[in-house]
Amino acid sequence: MVEEPWRWNMQRCSRHAPRSAMALPRCCRDSPRKPPFSECRGIRSLLLELRQFHARMCRSWALALLVVLAICGPTFYSLLPAFGSIHVTVVKSLDQHLRGARNSRKEVEMMLENIHQKGLEPTKEMLVSNSVEAEDDRDMDGEQTSANMTKPRHAAIIREEFLFEDGKAPFPSCHASSIVELGSGTFLAAYFGGSYEGSGDVAIWTSRLKVCLFSYVKGLFRAGHWERPVLVDREPDVPLWNPVLFRMPDKELLLFYKIGEEVQKWSGFMKRSFDNGVTWSAREQLPPGILGPIKNKPLLMKDGRLLCGSSTESWNAWGAWMEVTDDAGRSWKKHGPIYISGVSAGVIQPVPFLTANGTVRVLLRPSSEVGRICMATSGDGGITWGFATPTDLINCNCGFDGVKLHDGRLLILYNTVSRGILKVALSEDDGLNWRDYVTLENTAEGEFSYAAVILASDKLIHATYTYDRRQIKHVVLSPSELKHPESLE
Repeated sequence: MVEEPWRWNMQRCSRHAPRSAMALPRCCRDSPRKPPFSECRGIRSLLLELRQFHARMCRSWALALLVVLAICGPTFYSLLPAFGSIHVTVVKSLDQHLRGARNSRKEVEMMLENIHQKGLEPTKEMLVSNSVEAEDDRDMDGEQTSANMTKPRHAAIIREEFLFEDGKAPFPSCHASSIVELGSGTFLAAYFGGSYEGSGDVAIWTSRLKVCLFSYVKGLFRAGHWERPVLVDREPDVPLWNPVLFRMPDKELLLFYKIGEEVQKWSGFMKRSFDNGVTWSAREQLPPGILGPIKNKPLLMKDGRLLCGSSTESWNAWGAWMEVTDDAGRSWKKHGPIYISGVSAGVIQPVPFLTANGTVRVLLRPSSEVGRICMATSGDGGITWGFATPTDLINCNCGFDGVKLHDGRLLILYNTVSRGILKVALSEDDGLNWRDYVTLENTAEGEFSYAAVILASDKLIHATYTYDRRQIKHVVLSPSELKHPESLE
């Protein structure tokens, strides 16, 4: 059987796609028998390439708009309240766009070449199939995916990432993170890190989440990236503990932490920053008996007082206190104790919040004997307190944190029966009743503990927590996607 010349020329066209639509390829033009225009694979490749170029241009403009809206979204909240929900959608769309692999021109040509060599006509289904396979390959070898990024598993989870890669931090172990928003999409996290908790080399470190448009070109742009850990303070041969960040309305940034060989020997200290944590003041020691916020962020009252939930853990007595300052930590008053009636080793590490009617409440970490998160109420702005009583939330004697959302719901990130299970729970009646909405972590052998959580200016929830004592994980949640509670166990 004699091969038809024009079919051979069509195969050549698949390897020599024309760069201009003004004329047919030479291999087709010189053939004894030219195929119909619609059958020339060179022409089909050209048309496909032009369509893809047009689509890429449209995506580029759309991506540019998404970037502008994602970064500048909070600026427009006061002008257009409805923009808040639009901004959440934009951030999710941007992150999904950046998570998905995009085929370059070279990759498309290679796919077309492989299809043509098989003697097949390129179809949309073939290109999609090849694109998915290439994306899976890139995720497996890690060349196109940030090493710190994990894929979200729930509609409410906008992004998940680690502050630093496992094994690449200046310390082998870390714990007890805190997070604060600095403005313009920038966040700062603090934590302690060293050989192990309680070791003499444990110091206070910070990591900064910074927006950088140019990092998109490098494939790292996901509304910002985490910079390397920075040392803030250390004491030779004495461990540092539980840093807590808080930004005052005048933009003064406060960092509280503890120093001592063990919990019973803690002394309270703090530092100040007036440039968003780039530089810090000299170490300031708090007055005797004042430790500052023991784990969780303070609550700023309308009268300017800063309510700092503190606690003590002695040999056979656990109790919480409310340490109050109205001048950013320069002078202090102490109110309490807050404890469970008849229980000596009961509660520590308060999470203060305001109820709908303006009263102050705290959620409290329970001892193993108590086993359930407790709550106490103050009717006079945090001066006098009633006894703490257990809620229906099971807790394995592990620190947690919470925040009041813009819609009035109260959210907490807490561990249930073990530190290997981390859940998001919500209350619509200021802590009286609770439902679990999202399980962030569930691994029996792991530890995902000591969560810190804030509500950012873009109305998104930002949380950090310890990940197996080797990393700090950052998670962003959309409150609008927290619609359906998990089934009760």
